[in-house]
Amino acid sequence: MSLERVESPAGRLADPAYAAAYGEEYARASLAVCLATARREAGLSQAELARRIGKSQPYVSKLESGEANPTIGAVGRILACLRRQLVCETELLPGGEPAGRPYLRTQRYANVRGVAPVVGVAEPRLCDRRPQPRQRGA
Repeated sequence: MSLERVESPAGRLADPAYAAAYGEEYARASLAVCLATARREAGLSQAELARRIGKSQPYVSKLESGEANPTIGAVGRILACLRRQLVCETELLPGGEPAGRPYLRTQRYANVRGVAPVVGVAEPRLCDRRPQPRQRGA
C-alpha cells in the first residue's frame, strides 16, 4: 500500500475560489450535522420531523446530508420545531490565525458576560479588540 501526500487546506485557502468552495461545503456539512444531531436528540425520525415542518422525508434526508440549501429562515423554523435555536460562531480558516495576536474568536452570545470568565476576560467586547486580562488577587 502506497501513501500519497495530502496537501493541507491551509495552503490552498490562499486561492479565493478554493476558499469560497471550502467555506460553502464546510458550512453545509456543519449545518447538516447540527440538524441531524438536533433531530436525533429530540427523538424524532426523519419522517416525523418532515411532517412537523410540512416537508417530505427525502427533503429532511437532503438537509442532513448537506445536499439541500435551506434559507436561514427555514433553518430557524426547523430548529424551532425541535425546540432549538441557532447560535452562530465563527472561526478562522486553517492557517488563518494571526501570529502573536491572542484575540477571542468572534462569538456572539446573548449572555457573553457569562462566557467571559471562562475564557479569562474581565471586560468582554463583541468587536475585534484585544481583550484585557483578568486582574488576579484584586
